[in-house]
Amino acid sequence: MTATRAEVAVEALAADIETLVRCESPSSDHEAVVRSADVVAALGRRLLDTEPDRVVIDGCTHLRWRFGEAPRVVLLGHHDTVWPIGSLETHPYSVRDGVLRGPGCFDMKAGVVMALHAAAGAGNRSGLSILVTGDEEIGSPSSRRLIEEEARGCDAVFVLEASARRRSVEVPPQRRLPGRHLPRHRTRRRRGAQARHPPRRCAPARLAGTVRWSCVHGCGWAHDENPGLDVTSMRVVLPTGFTGRDIGDALTAQANERHNAMRQRVEDALTEHHASAHPDRQRDDRT
Repeated sequence: MTATRAEVAVEALAADIETLVRCESPSSDHEAVVRSADVVAALGRRLLDTEPDRVVIDGCTHLRWRFGEAPRVVLLGHHDTVWPIGSLETHPYSVRDGVLRGPGCFDMKAGVVMALHAAAGAGNRSGLSILVTGDEEIGSPSSRRLIEEEARGCDAVFVLEASARRRSVEVPPQRRLPGRHLPRHRTRRRRGAQARHPPRRCAPARLAGTVRWSCVHGCGWAHDENPGLDVTSMRVVLPTGFTGRDIGDALTAQANERHNAMRQRVEDALTEHHASAHPDRQRDDRT
């Protein structure tokens, strides 16, 4: 049976995603980020028939393609990841049952490749800019101003990062922080009969995007929070004539508010459970 045009396009897309995922690029390793930038540049060169501008700031490599004189639309992405070198050995690239897996594929190497393929299929790229940064996972310290300058005056900026809703993501070990440091999520409670306990005491465990705190006394009680399901408190208020700094301050304030609310909910849930189920036992679940 002859493959359809769409099937061929998907196969080509998956092949390019594999190439990029297999090039590990933790944000803190500038040499690894350079290697990843080389791979992204090569993909762009093949698909777009043009070289990107290489913008190196504080040792970090960012890539930019511009078509036409002034950009009106920006496709924004990043090629750095939170995964350390060697993660491919424990989390190898694979495609099984229609699901693509591998370090950084979700956040956001697949999105970067999709942006390049989408641009390659555009009949007229005039007014298009593609910006792929190399330090997003550590807060964009060197690329923030670059992003702001590229987006200023544009009609739209599209970030092709996968949606967090209904996701199943393997969180790297170094990103699994104690519950009180995590952002706000939706609260859900389940009994131990419905799910496994995490191997670590009072530390979050991965359950398809859910973070779970289990009772350290082994009674089966658990408290769940899911960042992908939280669509509340997302409004950001900005002053008239706001600047980039105002945006950063507003987002920071929002993150702190969600963080504090999340921490209080978890603490209240643990306190309530311990008081009702283990009133005669000492709490040792604080981290």
